[in-house]
Amino acid sequence: MCNTANLKVLLECLVDNFFILGLFPLMIGLALIVFLWGVFKFVRDSGDESARTEGKKFIMWGLVGLFVMLCVWALVEILAATFSGNDSIFIPQLITTL
Repeated sequence: MCNTANLKVLLECLVDNFFILGLFPLMIGLALIVFLWGVFKFVRDSGDESARTEGKKFIMWGLVGLFVMLCVWALVEILAATFSGNDSIFIPQLITTL
């Protein structure tokens, strides 16, 4: 739970807990699913040119989504490290235990 006594602490808590640990992994996961769906459609419908084109579009937008989310994550981490005075940058890890 975030401490609401100090605005700076509250904002850091919201960024860390909601965006970095919650929203970013979800959005990266969705972009990865879109990319993999495009690869699946591209391979499955290799004989139909219009279906292959649709698969290519899914692949392209999945890659664009991954690129944008990773760039946003990097920008947030750089800004957080710059303004907080902390030199360490958070690298997301997969959760292996529940």
